[in-house]
Amino acid sequence: MSPWGLLLAAAFAVAAGPPLAATSRVLAHRWPVGVELRSAWRAVDGRGFVFSGLCCSGALLGAWRWGVGVTLLPFFLLVAVLVLMAAVDLDTKLIPDRLNAAALGFALPLLAVAAGLGGDWRRFGWALAGAAAMVLILGLAHAVHPAGLGFGDVKLAPLLGAYLGFAAHSVPDVASRTLGALFAASLSGSVVGVALWIRHRRAEPFAFGPFLALGTLTVLLLSPPLL
Repeated sequence: MSPWGLLLAAAFAVAAGPPLAATSRVLAHRWPVGVELRSAWRAVDGRGFVFSGLCCSGALLGAWRWGVGVTLLPFFLLVAVLVLMAAVDLDTKLIPDRLNAAALGFALPLLAVAAGLGGDWRRFGWALAGAAAMVLILGLAHAVHPAGLGFGDVKLAPLLGAYLGFAAHSVPDVASRTLGALFAASLSGSVVGVALWIRHRRAEPFAFGPFLALGTLTVLLLSPPLL
């Protein structure tokens, strides 16, 4: 990894950690946004350090895997959103609509710009195809078993699918990456579900969003350089 990758990852972690920790409280408890965000830098508690550590880990892996290029900024955005989403989902078992909408609103233009700067506009088309594929699969899963998969996870699907599609090299590759991420999410989620059943001797609801995030990041980090 180049020194620039290390520097960018460290700067991203320091800048993003405390505000993300504050925002997670805002979204989880519906506190006044302005008041909480203004206090984020004044009191960096343990939660802020955890968020910074997670952001730094994801950013370092992305910089190590792909180097410093046009795809690094969209990837940093994804890491920040998924860290924030996972924290809120674990706290509340919900993924806020405003988080999904804002994340997708920023991500799609960034992916389009990255595709243009990289000279491969097909990537953005595959990103849209990935978003549609993920929505279709998770939407069907929610329709079949609403208690097992919340609609918030379906609303998160376009963001995850867009990044998975952007990493693809063909239409079949879009499908394989989408299914691979869902398989990894289901496998890790099943392990936790079984552990909860063993502990409580009954089925316990748990947040599935973090496992979708883990599956998506796993597939992305195993992908070849994006552009």
